[in-house]
Amino acid sequence: MKFDYSIHKHRGKGQVVFLVLALIVKVVLSVFIFELSKTFGYYGVVFDPRPIWQILLSYLAFVLIALSVDVRMNKASNVLHFMLFAFCFIPISVQYDMFYQRDSAMYWMLALVFILIPILKDREEVRLVLSHFRFRITIQQYLFLALILAALFLVVLIKNHGIELNISGITEVYDQREVYKAETNRLSQYSFNWLGNVVNVLLILIGVARKNRILLFIGLAMSLYLFSIGGHKSMLFVGPLGLIIIALYRFFRKNYILGFMGGLAFLFSSLLILDLFLGRTTLASSLIVRRGVLLPAQIYYHYGEFFSTQPFNYFSHSFPFSFIFNSPYSDPIPSVVGRQYFSFSDTVYANCNVFGDTFGQVGFWSFPLLLIVLVILYRFIDNISANRDFSFVIPLLFISSLTLINSGLIVSLITHGLLMGLLAIRFYPKTFYSIKETSVSGPA
Repeated sequence: MKFDYSIHKHRGKGQVVFLVLALIVKVVLSVFIFELSKTFGYYGVVFDPRPIWQILLSYLAFVLIALSVDVRMNKASNVLHFMLFAFCFIPISVQYDMFYQRDSAMYWMLALVFILIPILKDREEVRLVLSHFRFRITIQQYLFLALILAALFLVVLIKNHGIELNISGITEVYDQREVYKAETNRLSQYSFNWLGNVVNVLLILIGVARKNRILLFIGLAMSLYLFSIGGHKSMLFVGPLGLIIIALYRFFRKNYILGFMGGLAFLFSSLLILDLFLGRTTLASSLIVRRGVLLPAQIYYHYGEFFSTQPFNYFSHSFPFSFIFNSPYSDPIPSVVGRQYFSFSDTVYANCNVFGDTFGQVGFWSFPLLLIVLVILYRFIDNISANRDFSFVIPLLFISSLTLINSGLIVSLITHGLLMGLLAIRFYPKTFYSIKETSVSGPA
């Protein structure tokens, strides 16, 4: 089967292929729940499936939602919606099916959000002043501003953490993170995240686009430095991840979303086959599937259970709501929830996706709130990315918005740099022109 048909002309075929791949991912993750429950029961991995009729109803809703995911690459927001579907909704639906004690309301309210978003996001244009603001700069000016920002952020980090490289091993990163938390302040924290998640990424992207090895080296070297001071593996891999996303986009182009979902299906299936062949859970499956995919979905239900009996936080740990509300919790919410459900370890920080985190702030009002916010955010992304090079837009949007999978909305927008990433896309030059002088000889 050739994988080169145009999604624009054969959208129906593309949706069917996407549905099949999504179902494969869901089934494979369901089998993983069964296998992981044998070893990681102490981590809350439980295999106790719902009655068959409830599972079938869940699959019916899943099919409808999967078919509503727009797999075309005509809008950048389609990529963000796909990310939330693949890394939030699919594992949350799996957790719902495979453990009957998961809160049904938490699942079906989220399913309703994913049903309504595709219906609403293209109904009427949301006009935003910034997306129509005319401010043109050249690629040279854009790069100069990016280098200035990188230098400013580096100065802040070097002043606070020094310049010595301390490359921790995989078992030492938690100690390194504790040192980083003790030494950092708010300005340093913002500099760390904005540099790592946005500015450093766009330097790498521009370096690849313009075949500038110096920019590429600077970006990868800064990734190494950020990992050395913070111990966050995401900072070490953000550069290579950007390169991988560029390569995937250039290879698949209009079929990028289908290709990505196919890659997930292949990866998860391969890991499951390997585990079944060896008769044990491999380290790769534990890190990628359990911790990277299934655990955040499990924590989503923990947030629902915890905040059904405990007071809401009302965004009181985030600016500007910290000036309005007093938090009932002295520690960050992920730390509070982590102690409640993972008391066996002091290092488990129960970070949740944007849906669970928002539930912890305002309860079930989070679902209509996020429906409105995501519809506006999608429209904003489409407005600012129009007529821009998607080989730059997609990797930067993907990486800067990846924190929505394990962080709250305001934290992702401000602290982790999603808003800065969107601004970087907005001011990226639309087109490039070159003028070549030629001599014109007229009649004597």
